[in-house]
Amino acid sequence: MKFRSMYLLLSAVTLTVTIIGCSSSDGGSSDNANCDELAGIHILPLAPVYIGAEITLNATPSDNVVYHWTGPLGWEAYNGGLPGINTSATVTGEAKIKHSGWYYLQASVEGCEDRIDSVYVDVKLNQGVPTCSLIDNKATFNTNVTLGNQTFYGSYYNANGVGGGYEVTANSSNGDMYLYFPSYWQTHPLADGIYYTTDDNSSNIDTVDRVYLWDVNGNISWHATAGYPVYVSHVAGKIRIAFCSIPFSGSFNGNPYTATINCQITQP
Repeated sequence: MKFRSMYLLLSAVTLTVTIIGCSSSDGGSSDNANCDELAGIHILPLAPVYIGAEITLNATPSDNVVYHWTGPLGWEAYNGGLPGINTSATVTGEAKIKHSGWYYLQASVEGCEDRIDSVYVDVKLNQGVPTCSLIDNKATFNTNVTLGNQTFYGSYYNANGVGGGYEVTANSSNGDMYLYFPSYWQTHPLADGIYYTTDDNSSNIDTVDRVYLWDVNGNISWHATAGYPVYVSHVAGKIRIAFCSIPFSGSFNGNPYTATINCQITQP
């Protein structure tokens, strides 16, 4: 009887261990599968972003994952966690330089360690080249008043120009040309790309792809019409600024004048 009692006791213990083991194995299998899936979540490659374009971030899709996005300017978005939920997040429909920076994804599944990924978004100026034939360091005028062209003998680049912006001045014997870029370019190298003429000489970071352009020639102060492209590039490490057929307006002694100007200026 003594041996029979010990056999029954051991059998009971064995049975108890077996039941506990099965329960643990069944629960862990599902958790491990979700955690393994979470480990593969990452931000998908992003095409180059240019000013004015949409910024949309995408991640590896999963029905089980909650996606938490954060980025510059306090941007934040949540999505995912339910079947059919889109795993992309739109930052803006109109990219500006201020949207450049690091964006982070925190992917979560209950019971698993969060997955963190990041991507740097570098918003660039739109690119292009002038479409007219230009002579270096010369401005040609097509105007309704007798006026000579300007041949520039020097140009100067001042990071602390008028209105706190980045200023370029080109000098000639019969007048000077002035270009004012927003103050953003005081602390950043003037980037290659297309800038657009503006009537506004403020230094708003939203308008870093703008340039205020005016010229003095023949005792007339000429101001560029807003909305025309000015092309900035670098040649052998020197800044080159060029534009084609930009309309200018001016007045002298109360008389209005108009001109169309082509110009190219290269840093000495």
